[in-house]
Amino acid sequence: MKISNGVKRYLFLVVLIFFGVLVFAKVSLAAPVISSVVGTVSGGNLIIIHGSGFGPTGPNVILFDDFEGGTNGNQLATNLAPLGTWYDIGSPSDTSYSNINKVSGSLAARFDISSYGSNQHPMINTRSASPFDSFYISFWSMLPTGNIYPGDGYGGANWKVVWVTKDDSANDADICIGGNGWTWTHWFGNDSPVPSTGMGIGTFLGSDANEFYMEDGVWYRWSWWQKGRTDATGATKMIMTNSTGGTWTASSITNIQTLNSGDTNKRQQFNINGYVRETPNSYPTFDDVYIATGEYAQARVEIGNASIYTGSSILTPCLTPLGEAGTAWSTTSIQCTVRAGGLSNGTVYAYVTDADGLRSPGYAITFGSGGGDTTPPAAPINVTII
Repeated sequence: MKISNGVKRYLFLVVLIFFGVLVFAKVSLAAPVISSVVGTVSGGNLIIIHGSGFGPTGPNVILFDDFEGGTNGNQLATNLAPLGTWYDIGSPSDTSYSNINKVSGSLAARFDISSYGSNQHPMINTRSASPFDSFYISFWSMLPTGNIYPGDGYGGANWKVVWVTKDDSANDADICIGGNGWTWTHWFGNDSPVPSTGMGIGTFLGSDANEFYMEDGVWYRWSWWQKGRTDATGATKMIMTNSTGGTWTASSITNIQTLNSGDTNKRQQFNINGYVRETPNSYPTFDDVYIATGEYAQARVEIGNASIYTGSSILTPCLTPLGEAGTAWSTTSIQCTVRAGGLSNGTVYAYVTDADGLRSPGYAITFGSGGGDTTPPAAPINVTII
């Protein structure tokens, strides 16, 4: 059968468009790549990261606290964080800056949950100036060696490690990371659509497949992102770092509803150590709390102690707050402030994650010294969105 010239031109156009779409998709999903790091890489210093694919803008960081502003033994304060402020401290006499256990510097936040009269306190919380649907939060937490899991044997194990809400009133789109024992940690909400959308009101950490079993005396870094949507375009991801092991994706779910209809622009508050039951010999401890909100909340700069992200047993964020003097984020350049975290002087690795969760290969830099090494950056790796 003879094909007319018009049909040939049509088929050629279809093929051209098809391959153009493929090329565009490949480009649009390219992972960030770091080409150089300029500046002295040490705690509190400003550095500039050059490269490509970082995305048009960075996160709206509302708080970072490494608790180094306090004094050992003193009650926690609302106004001593390096970035942002705490809104409220429940039962402040049962909170303290402590050097007993810490990830970075010399202090962390320690809660004594043995002697207060109500279940919800002590806790600390911060509020966003504007309501949000999407957010990202990372922090280190632990229960010291020999501690009792909150509530275990005292009314039933129950520990809301972090609680995102408006003000804990009804129908305020609240969502929690919580636990009912050492090996059962999950997310749930009092009025978020968790059970019906497959987000997993059962375990998402602690199963054999994920190999996450919380141990006393071990620090865990929780890295939690949620894209708030009232339709099936929402997403949520949990990345865990074990201070004695490495980093892995504990759970990642896409194409789900994460907000009830009518619950947009309600979330405004983050409660750290949000709910615990009165328990003797139990001292939940937190360090390096980092919180960002909005559609670009997942974008971030981190420094790890391994050349592969999943090999890192230490990860610390660099601060890129929008609107802060001396900080900026563009597709090819990021200015950010280094936080020491638990890093030691020597070779470490910078990582850039964009708003879609795509991450650069690790770029070698010298912590405690000048910028990156002189070797060319690693080639982009194949990236699978999960």
